[in-house]
Amino acid sequence: MDRFLQGVQISAYRMAQLACGQREEALDLVQDAMLRFATRYSDKPQEQWKPLFYRTLNTRIVDWHRRQKVRSIVQWFGYTQEFEVADTSGGSPERQHQQGQAVQQLDSVLKSLPEKQRQAIMLRVWEELSTADTAVAMGCSPSSVKTHLARGLKTVRLQLGGHWP
Repeated sequence: MDRFLQGVQISAYRMAQLACGQREEALDLVQDAMLRFATRYSDKPQEQWKPLFYRTLNTRIVDWHRRQKVRSIVQWFGYTQEFEVADTSGGSPERQHQQGQAVQQLDSVLKSLPEKQRQAIMLRVWEELSTADTAVAMGCSPSSVKTHLARGLKTVRLQLGGHWP
């Protein structure tokens, strides 16, 4: 179980950070998802862990958004958006700068997508989950996963155009 959680922690953090835009909140979401996953699903077969974990994380993110909405009704809260740029070491300084800007642009585009489209891209493309496993993680049908993925990728391609290295 520890090895599995270590393997998904970076991707889970990135997903949570894109969903909420706050470093500390993202860390809390991932920690809470890991704890809930471990207590509820540790007895399940290991091949079911990945979609179950991402389903748990998705639930925590949705709950966070609901809490934020309730809080904003009572009082307006502003927050900063922090995105960590991926390690761009290696290559010329110009290339490193170009890669850093490309990652920031991608983060911005992903953050602007509807939640379901962002989840479909991150789970199918980055996590390489099957359509069926992604459907379990997102709590929808496989055809919905395909629709959200296609729409999300279309938006990413349109917004990034030829700017992606």
